[in-house]
Amino acid sequence: MLNPLVSVIIPVYNVKKYLCESIDSVIDQTYKNLEILVIDDGSTDGSGEICDEYQKKDPRIRVIHQKNGGLSAARNTGLDAMHGDVVAFLDSDDAFLPDMIEVLVNEMEKTSADVAVCRYFVMETAGKMDKPDRDKKRGANGETEVLSSKEALNRLMECKMQNYAWNKLYARHLFDEARFPVGYVFEDKLLMPYIFEKAERITVIPVPLVYYRMRPNSIERTISEKNALDRLNAEIKRQEFILAHTPAIFSQNHINKFFEPGNRRLMEFYLMFRLKCFKTHVSLKNVRSAYETELKKRVADTKEYSFETKLLFRVFAVSPVLCVVLFYGIGTVRNIINKAKKAFSRRR
Repeated sequence: MLNPLVSVIIPVYNVKKYLCESIDSVIDQTYKNLEILVIDDGSTDGSGEICDEYQKKDPRIRVIHQKNGGLSAARNTGLDAMHGDVVAFLDSDDAFLPDMIEVLVNEMEKTSADVAVCRYFVMETAGKMDKPDRDKKRGANGETEVLSSKEALNRLMECKMQNYAWNKLYARHLFDEARFPVGYVFEDKLLMPYIFEKAERITVIPVPLVYYRMRPNSIERTISEKNALDRLNAEIKRQEFILAHTPAIFSQNHINKFFEPGNRRLMEFYLMFRLKCFKTHVSLKNVRSAYETELKKRVADTKEYSFETKLLFRVFAVSPVLCVVLFYGIGTVRNIINKAKKAFSRRR
């Protein structure tokens, strides 16, 4: 389909500081056939009023105000209201590069793909983003890839492709019966496997086209009981999806390859959580109990894992506290080595 209408869904909740930068990046796209759906999810900081001002300036913008229901609920409202043939999602503290939509639409048309995926810049700032040139971050393989659903799912489950909703363009039909799960953090991770399963082709562009803001207080960096338990739930659901689609999509011989990255991340999060509890004198017993129960189930399955992952799980089986000490020691040694390398390279 030539020149399809692209619906860009922007959920907004108390992001007054970043909102203009985000919406402006969509308004200024080189691709002009846009429907911009701004979903004010019960903001209380004046963000809703900013959205209304933008609606007056650009007829492509439609603002929907609703009671606070969370990121998934806001995205789902946008999906229910959209008219486009193609849909994109942008978080309201991030930004698109000027030709993001044009590049991805062209690749979708060229390859007859249902999903187009791009890379992104991580911007660690709570202020205005100092946007680098995208040519500074190209993949080792500079060629666009076209993957089947099976190939993309395997890459997704090997953690070689991100689950994020906002670095992709999607054919509308993929969301005919799919919505983001409401009430969960890491909702992208829960939904994306089902979207990829429904897609026939996924095109992957090795060029960053999104500026992703990593704030100090972002959800991914927050250690709370809900955050921690939702993270655990997302990994359990990921592994259930893999097992339910083996051997049709995933090879039985490669189960460890799919499970190790997720299990390693669970272990690392648990250990960082324990360290933070020690430092802040906070004890979230429900989280600790849930993680220890799940991680202990996985100890026997680590025989073919990498040495470091296997070591962490084996020590954990003996003593979770000793594992925390080991993890802290490994991290400290790594930091010392990295600092020494940097100092040596500067002298040269």
